[in-house]
Amino acid sequence: MMDDDEPLQFFEEEKQEELECLKPPWKIMLVDDDPSIHQVTLLALKGVVFAQRPLKFYRCYSGAEAKKMLAEESDIALIFLDVVMETEQAGLEVAKYIRGILKNSLVRIILRTGQPGSAPEAKVINDYDINDYKTKTELTSTKLLTALVSALRSYQEIAKSEALREALIKMLNNSEVMLEHTDKMEFLDVLCDDMSKILPLAQKFETSPVIVNLFEFNDEELTLFIPVKQEKQQSDSLAVGFNSFIEFIKINKYHSLVNNEFALLYICPFETEEATNTATSIYLALKYANPIEIEEKQLLLNLANNVQTVCNNICMKESLARINQTLEVKIVQRTQELKQASLRAEQANLAKSYFLSNMSHEIRTPMNSILGFTQILERSTKIASQEKIILNKISKAGQHLMGIINDVLDISKIEAGAMSVNLVNFDLVALISDIGQMLQFRCEEKQLQFNFLNHTQEVIFVKGDQRKIRQILINLLGNSVKFTQNGSITLTLSQPTKDHYLFSVKDTGPGIDSEEQNKLFVSFTQGKSGIQKGGTGLGLAISAKQVEIMGGKLSLDSEIGAGAHFYFTLILSPTEADNAYVEATIVEQINCIKGKYFRALCVDDVAENREILGSVLESCGIDVVYACNGQESIELIKEQRFDVVFMDLLMPVMRGDDAIQVIRNDLKQTELVCIAVSAFSLEHEIQHYLSIGFDQFIAKPFTFPEIFSCLLRFYPDRFEVQEIQPKLPISQPDKQVNIAEFKLKKSLLDELKLSASINHLSRVNQILSEISTLQPGNGIYIDYLLNFIQSLDMNGLIKALEEIKHEEE
Repeated sequence: MMDDDEPLQFFEEEKQEELECLKPPWKIMLVDDDPSIHQVTLLALKGVVFAQRPLKFYRCYSGAEAKKMLAEESDIALIFLDVVMETEQAGLEVAKYIRGILKNSLVRIILRTGQPGSAPEAKVINDYDINDYKTKTELTSTKLLTALVSALRSYQEIAKSEALREALIKMLNNSEVMLEHTDKMEFLDVLCDDMSKILPLAQKFETSPVIVNLFEFNDEELTLFIPVKQEKQQSDSLAVGFNSFIEFIKINKYHSLVNNEFALLYICPFETEEATNTATSIYLALKYANPIEIEEKQLLLNLANNVQTVCNNICMKESLARINQTLEVKIVQRTQELKQASLRAEQANLAKSYFLSNMSHEIRTPMNSILGFTQILERSTKIASQEKIILNKISKAGQHLMGIINDVLDISKIEAGAMSVNLVNFDLVALISDIGQMLQFRCEEKQLQFNFLNHTQEVIFVKGDQRKIRQILINLLGNSVKFTQNGSITLTLSQPTKDHYLFSVKDTGPGIDSEEQNKLFVSFTQGKSGIQKGGTGLGLAISAKQVEIMGGKLSLDSEIGAGAHFYFTLILSPTEADNAYVEATIVEQINCIKGKYFRALCVDDVAENREILGSVLESCGIDVVYACNGQESIELIKEQRFDVVFMDLLMPVMRGDDAIQVIRNDLKQTELVCIAVSAFSLEHEIQHYLSIGFDQFIAKPFTFPEIFSCLLRFYPDRFEVQEIQPKLPISQPDKQVNIAEFKLKKSLLDELKLSASINHLSRVNQILSEISTLQPGNGIYIDYLLNFIQSLDMNGLIKALEEIKHEEE
């Protein structure tokens, strides 16, 4: 229930008094007309300390008294609120007053009542903005403490977010004020005063104002900047604390540094008219009373960038004025343009930050429709050959876009600390061999030699995050294939010491210069070759962070003209072969077994999502009923019997996570299979949804095989797997087709002949599908060859392949 950085402790009264001197207490309001409830609550929570802050209680015995106190006390963190007091609805009126009149969305409200019949839980949760509902009988001392900790943690996080939002607004407003200056000396002269007005940015509980000063550095020492009107004694005292920064400044000129107590923020260079050949650096020096928190440090670095930008703009205006006074009007216009550009840049950075931490639900929802309807059309027998080729391209483009979205989501997970290591038992050599086979074909297309060097055993069963290792190696190998035009790509697995495995990817590509190497693992950053080839600039950044999460480090050795060598080492503990992870088989189609009636409820507020999921289920012979929100689904479940419920989460009227708790707790439907289908797919979110009653989670956009596998998992005796015909369109043989006019690359033609000779039909289908995508104008020849497969005429196929001519490679 409690994180390590938020300890909950119990102190004796004298110790608690000492603690209260360090941080202000949490303000807790008890609203109940029964004095005994007050006494019991105070007794149960006596001496509690959360996040190094004690509790302070405010006691009210009526709704009217609570309203009066709330109007006076704006920083109440938590309210334990009774319902029935001077009236049967007094507590609910207080809740409405808090949210509606006071507009207070921060305070946490826990409704506790001894008369639940007067305020039914389902109705109160729907109609009032409260955070928890408890009956007095269920609130034991332990549960009361649990509710308190949960509410304070929630309040703490919301208050922190609000503080960050207010800090960004302060910084934005401050930038606008500073941009009004037209003279650099004037700007520097008032900079300390401007900074004092907004500091601290987001840090709470500062016992005294932040000390602000400007210093200049002349390559040897920090001295007080003369234009600033400060008492020299105080400034010199502050300068002593910054002596430890001098070596840092010498090595990292024009950079900012923040530690636990001090911040040294680089502002601009400075030249005096008397000594134009001697330039010093101006730094903004800050001294906090308390240790500087992580969020405050990040904001201070952003503040430094803002001030630098403003100072650069002011210097530019001065320079333009000196060049030609007659261009004053144009200078003003240019300044306004720069101001707007600066604001747009700040807004763009803000938008990017929010996007990385919260993947937009609105992006994945339409992608679910695009890919879902594409899958429906691909399965249709009424679509012509050329149209299916186009659908195949749409599907691949959609999957590529989802890959980009998932890359951004991975970055978001990593930065939010939501990405964890998922350990499974697997055969390491088999995994790498499988990856090598995937890359072999791409290498052959570019006439590259692919080598897999295994310096370990033939079979190694280990425990590790198989998915991350696969993703990292595919990304590294894919980059090598993309940038290498001739030569070879080598994947090497070795074991330097026990349980330590070294993965190496080496190519003969153009190489990477040292300047580009320094920024290669930064998100949204690409080298010159990457910009020419395209991409998002996320792949290597994600790979580097995934390796780091698993306890390793992704390294690079490269020189221009000498190729690139990426490598990393992971510790993987050994395991038994019997426990090895086996990937689930992809199921293309299932049908209800004859005589087995099956009903499903599809719940989603988006009509397109209902249509796609309903189409998938109906294709299996399932009777499907639809609902638009959680409330509708509950009413239907009360009246009808269903075998399975597919439930979206974010819906109007009633969310899916609220509906599942009603289904499990109120309707007592504990055996009904309920599947969550949602775009909210962070790992910790999935675990939450499973913990509140869902049997399985399927992320949007989903594939049809995921739905089929889900149904087979819970009802293996109600469905049978159906064999699917090849997806490529097959038409009747055309006697007019002259297959000798068809030309293919020799490597492709040889692989087709080999696969046909050993009766490897799935590989023949795969190659023909790829050729169809690459050469849409040759669809007539692809259809001609597919007819031999349909009629199982392998001899005819082999003869037809012999007639095809190969291109010179």
